[in-house]
Amino acid sequence: MTTIVKVSNLAKDWNGKRIFEQVNVQIEAGERLALIGENGSGKSTLIQLLMNHTECTEGKIERFLPLTQWDWMRQQDDAEHIGQGWTTLEIARQGKPELWDLRQQLDELEQQLQNLSVEQQADLYNEVLEQYGSTLETYEKNNGFLWEIEVEKQLTVIGIASELWNVPYTQLSGGQKTRVRLASVLTRDTQLLILDEPTNHLDTETMEWLEKRLHQYTGTLLFVSHDREFVDRMATSVCELTSTGMTKYKGGYRDYREHKQRELRAQESLYKKQEQQRKALQESIRNYQQWFEQAHHAAGKQSEVKMAKSYYRDKANKNISRYHAKEKALERLDTESVQKPRATDKMNFELEASEFKGHTLIRLDDVSFGYSNHSDQEDQHSDYSKHDLIQHLDMNVQRGNRIAITGPNGSGKTTLIKLLLGQLQPSSGELWHHPALNIGYFSQELEGLPLEMTLLDSLLVLPAMTRTEAQTILGCFLFRGEDVYKQIGHLSMGEQCRVALIRLYFGGANVLILDEPTNYLDIAAQEVIESALEQYTGTIIMVSHDRMLVRRLATRLLKLERDRPYQWFEGTVEEYEAAQAHQQQEVQAGGVEANQQRMMLELRLSQLLSGLADQKKTNPSIFRSSDHLPNATQSIENLNLEQNNNDPVWQEIQSLRKELASYSSQS
Repeated sequence: MTTIVKVSNLAKDWNGKRIFEQVNVQIEAGERLALIGENGSGKSTLIQLLMNHTECTEGKIERFLPLTQWDWMRQQDDAEHIGQGWTTLEIARQGKPELWDLRQQLDELEQQLQNLSVEQQADLYNEVLEQYGSTLETYEKNNGFLWEIEVEKQLTVIGIASELWNVPYTQLSGGQKTRVRLASVLTRDTQLLILDEPTNHLDTETMEWLEKRLHQYTGTLLFVSHDREFVDRMATSVCELTSTGMTKYKGGYRDYREHKQRELRAQESLYKKQEQQRKALQESIRNYQQWFEQAHHAAGKQSEVKMAKSYYRDKANKNISRYHAKEKALERLDTESVQKPRATDKMNFELEASEFKGHTLIRLDDVSFGYSNHSDQEDQHSDYSKHDLIQHLDMNVQRGNRIAITGPNGSGKTTLIKLLLGQLQPSSGELWHHPALNIGYFSQELEGLPLEMTLLDSLLVLPAMTRTEAQTILGCFLFRGEDVYKQIGHLSMGEQCRVALIRLYFGGANVLILDEPTNYLDIAAQEVIESALEQYTGTIIMVSHDRMLVRRLATRLLKLERDRPYQWFEGTVEEYEAAQAHQQQEVQAGGVEANQQRMMLELRLSQLLSGLADQKKTNPSIFRSSDHLPNATQSIENLNLEQNNNDPVWQEIQSLRKELASYSSQS
């Protein structure tokens, strides 16, 4: 394979603190590399180094592919773009700077021509017109107008409709901004594409589209993502970045996990073997030292007998030689020692449900809900005022259910959660809550956190909470040392997400309603959340684009669609996929069977028509001279048969034609 990037002994310091060191990796042409690591491990910083946007502290980066053949989708928007007030379409066009610059020049020249008077400023007008013609020729030569069409096409297929193109980019939602940035980079013809969190805020439908689009990309792909399903489907290798270096594993996320588990087991085995050897060597050294001292002491006592003295001295020297040999073996063992496997620093907590003896917790009977104006709607750029967003929904939430609400953005998932919480009231239908219902709510917007309080103070306000207990609990959620004095409003989104989980920890809820609970969390934290939710004995209702979380937890699926009826599936994601596959097989099998049946009908019709043709030759009097026999695919209405219209052959022909027509209408 062709190496396009080689990273050697790379290290980066930030504000006097080393983020990572000893990073070594080669990127080969055609690879699809997933870059993973804990929050704060330096993934985005490494990408900036690769793109030559910052300098490394140590090491070097060798690029065998010009940076003009690279493209990069940032995780966050460039401050310059936001400051300029660009529209959605303008941001999308900036993915190809060379054509974007020409497009801007054309727009400026067009504006100048409109402002100039030909009569009063003829010379200047002609000069600008000549410049405009030259720029337009360059733009056309570089397929600028075809590129504009491609940008608009990408925006459309990724779900950014034309009515949003002239909307200021800053007014878009997080998911819409991600789509615009994706559309921008996917219109470029580059050899190395770097995507930093491309799945942020995307719904499942859009993520599946992105996967298909990236599978069509023929260049090299390097991406950062906390979406394990996306990593599993897209990556040919996973590169794990830590503070001490980088390790590259072949395969997707599941392969990476298996490699890590095998490494851990092998390290544990080597460590145990090493410790056994160490104990044996230390015991031998103690024994030889004891024997030497005993022999040396005995030799001193045997001063009167020369032969005995020599014997004990030789025995002492032999023991001391063996003693030194064992000491050297222990030194080698220490030099080549395997470190004790260190448990990853991760959250450690369990969620407990309060006692609930009822069977049904929440019931919705024929519930509908619609917003009355745009300001209240989930998506301010969509028109839901014409109809109900939630239509005639029946939902029975029972004890122990694990319900996943799925569907594209704008299909009403968050609206349904607000109905379940009682924050909204149905336009029609009945919503019932059990009197003993105790809901624990996790909002994707992290609403309701006491932003002005410190972490420690937010726990000390709880009844009977001691300082020691509060610090212990915060430690379980990875807030230790001076971190406990941080103000919640100053924490990162990932840290605030952990604070929201602490609130669930103390809630004692018998039903959890979770709106994107794994957003902003790194993969290690996501897996802890999964384990805690898996062990939770209460009821779970969740909205999540984390497909692996839904796959692991859900036992009932509610699928919402825009402008289409909702669908319930009683079972897991695996069972749903199996049912879909079986249904598809039945459709395909039915299609094959129908095709075979159609071929049999056409064959029979051809036989009958051939028989009529022979009959016309032998007995032409029954046909009018204007008659022409049709073939199997033509209409039989042009046949004029007067005396034989009740003939069984003709009746069969009519019947066959009707059957064939029905197959045609179905297809």
